[in-house]
Amino acid sequence: MNNHEIISQLQKVTDSYEVHHKTSFQCFRRAKDGSNQDVTIEIRDAGPDANPNLRYSCVARATDGRSATGNPGFSIDAVLTYVHWWDLDGEMPDENQGKGQHLMSEDAKSEAFSAIHDEAEKLLIRDDLPEEVEEGLERIMAIARYEGDVRTDAESLVGEDIEEIPEQ
Repeated sequence: MNNHEIISQLQKVTDSYEVHHKTSFQCFRRAKDGSNQDVTIEIRDAGPDANPNLRYSCVARATDGRSATGNPGFSIDAVLTYVHWWDLDGEMPDENQGKGQHLMSEDAKSEAFSAIHDEAEKLLIRDDLPEEVEEGLERIMAIARYEGDVRTDAESLVGEDIEEIPEQ
């Protein structure tokens, strides 16, 4: 049995609505206070049948009791950037520390907006949706398409003057 089959089987036999395969890594890092930390990082995979935007998650636990987590995501790369690594140091980052370091890359944002668009499009196929839900999904698709296009266009215009987009 592969991991996907095991996840499916565990959901059936245990009547679980969510099962993750965990992969662990052991890391050694120097905390901000200068102490050494032994950190176990778990990357969790809910399998290909899970909501693609929630498929992966990550938890980091240090032997000194500190831990760090972040939001789930659509890729391992994404969830590793979402983790609040500064929590392993026991403090919140100041507002200028690591600007952009923990944020999604433009490619990851484009992928996320594309996934949002695709999921909304799948829901619109249903015939039993109330009109207001259909309108909401169409708005979500338009926003996701717009955001994806803006990011793609912005990447190609690096170094050029870009006009401010008027607020609506």
